[in-house]
Order: sequence, then C-alpha cells, then structure tokens
Amino acid sequence: MKYLLVLFLILNCLGFGSTALARTEDNWSQVRLFKENGKYVRNYQRLVKKLAQDWGARENPAPVELEFSHGTKIKVDKFLGEGGAHYVFSIADSELVLRLRKFKLKRFAFYALNLFTIIDTLGEIERDYSRFTVDGVKLPKLYTTQTNKGQFLIHEKIDFQYDYWDYLNNQEIPGEKRKKMDEAFLKFVRSTAQYRKIGDFKNDQLVYSEKGYWVLLDYMEGTERAQSVEDGNIFIRDERDIVLSRAQSYSNGPILEPIERKPGLPDYMKEVVLKAIKNQRTQYFSSCKNI
Repeated sequence: MKYLLVLFLILNCLGFGSTALARTEDNWSQVRLFKENGKYVRNYQRLVKKLAQDWGARENPAPVELEFSHGTKIKVDKFLGEGGAHYVFSIADSELVLRLRKFKLKRFAFYALNLFTIIDTLGEIERDYSRFTVDGVKLPKLYTTQTNKGQFLIHEKIDFQYDYWDYLNNQEIPGEKRKKMDEAFLKFVRSTAQYRKIGDFKNDQLVYSEKGYWVLLDYMEGTERAQSVEDGNIFIRDERDIVLSRAQSYSNGPILEPIERKPGLPDYMKEVVLKAIKNQRTQYFSSCKNI
C-alpha cells in the first residue's frame, strides 16, 4: 500500500495526478488553468502547450471552456498562433481574441553586459497599450479585468488581408489598393515617429486592416523613445542598433533574446517616410522646448 502511495505522489509531482488533467487527451471540453485563489494550476505550462499544439492543430475543433479564478470562464474555438511568450486563441461567438502566457513564471530576458531582468509580459502589454494609444498608434482594443488581472488579456480581433511583409514584397497588390496602403502607412509613421524602437517589431505584427488603416498587433519590452530629431527609427537599423547587437553577440552570457532586427522600408517610400519622421519629431521637440 505504501508503494502505491509513493507512486501516486510521484505522478502528482510530475503533473499526471487527477487534479492536473481536467479532461482526457481526446476530450478538450473544459480546462482549468487557475485555481479559485488566483494561483496557477500545477501543470499550467503543459496544459496550455497541449491545448495549442494538440487541440489547436485539429480541423474545426469543438470549443473549449477555459476556467480561471473567481468563477471566470471563457470559451475558445480556434488557436490563432503564438509568439515568444504567449498563445493566442479566438473567443467563441465574438470578435475578440484571448492571450495566455506560455509560462507560469515571468520570463528572464537578456541584455548587453550580461544583465538580466524579469519581464511581466502581460503587464508590459498593458503599460505599452496606454502609451501607444496616447500617441495615436493604432492597436487592437484591449479589455482587462481586475478580478483576473495577470491571468489573461482580451483583444479586439483584427480582420486583414495584408501584413507588412506583403507591403514590402508582394508585387501583386493592386495599384489603387497600394495607394491607399501608402497613405495609411504615412499616418502610422507619424504616430510612431517619437519611437526609435518598438520591442519585438516584426513584419507579421503590423497589418493593414480591412477598415483601411495599419494596426500594430503585438509589441513587447524594449520600446524606446527617440532622444533627438536625428535618432534612429523603428524601421531601419542605425549605428546604435548595430553596436548593441554586436555587444550582445560578443557577450559571454546566454542569448535568451534574439538580436534586434528592424523590418526596413519600401524603397519608393523611404525618402517620404524619413522626411515625415523628421518633421514630426521637429515639431515635437520644438513644443517640448516651449513648455
């Protein structure tokens, strides 16, 4: 009997106990991710990973009800994708998406000089959302709740046909459509002119919405404001970016963050974009001097 008890305790520690799996491998009808006291379930990381990779890979999967603390339940019907720190799911019968952490712990990020910092990835998104929206940057609307703060984020779902990669590389975009994309892109450029860097800015995270404007879908830590009119921008790597990348690549510490990349600009838009950034910053820094 005591051997059975020891085996039961070992299985529970490994995440195979009865409290760990709230469903069978083939029946993803209901999954508890947080206890009523707000703490993660013991095998949270394994559950969300399998939810994304197993259930999410199915064709037309049955919706899954996710359970959080304080009786909060959210039904998802599709796995949309993942980034370095989150999984994203479509919320059933709505125009909203759910963002979940991949990991229980706030992740460590590596910076130059072998320094480490702990990043609250969901908290960073909330803070940057406020900062970007004040500057007029188009983002998916963000919905938060104090009851389940830190457990998930809910965003507006954005319908789009083209992302920034298409804008840079797709020669099949109709001329009239591209003209509208160009005009909208200049508005996005002006709204982000005060930044020299947006953390983890990638081609597929900037999309041209069906409503006719560019939307920044995702953004992470490392966002920096420009310190002068001539400082770098979010599209083109400058000498400062290159130096920081070299410092990171030559470091003796582990590389937990990818070397910074910037997506570039369409050749035919480069001159007008750089001029727009310069004009916008000139106005901004002039107004700061007059305060």
